[in-house]
Amino acid sequence: MTPERFHEVEQLFLAALEHPRSEQEAFVRDACGTDEGLGASVMEMLAADDAAEQVLDGAVQSAAQSLWSSAPAVEPGRQIGPYLTVLEIGRGGMGVVYHAIRSDGEFHQAVALKVVRRGADSAHILRRFRAERQILARLEHPNIARLLDGGRTPEGEP
Repeated sequence: MTPERFHEVEQLFLAALEHPRSEQEAFVRDACGTDEGLGASVMEMLAADDAAEQVLDGAVQSAAQSLWSSAPAVEPGRQIGPYLTVLEIGRGGMGVVYHAIRSDGEFHQAVALKVVRRGADSAHILRRFRAERQILARLEHPNIARLLDGGRTPEGEP
């Protein structure tokens, strides 16, 4: 395959990924027209991507379950900076998100407070967390959470 042809296949593959799985084959067929070789190459890449995703999903799910099963939960009422945790509202690959309220008496504010889980604080995760905070700090959209503050727990978790 020439570099030009690979670029064409890659671009079509990336465009197909923007569609739901159930629509990808029709999208590729329409985009390729009479170029059956192009369509076959893209469909092969999509199949390989699906297979890799299933393998990775299983591995990630297993690893996440083992990590989270040993992760201590922050109890309601824990003070983290000026915020008091109310309850856990979600967990992800990086940390735990809590509903919290500002409790320093300056003003009333409800927030989502994300804490990197101890044990998941590798250099890679910390870089991703800092990058996430930086991205959120620059975003201003009514449907995207705003970053209000950043810091560390008394134990040093970001």
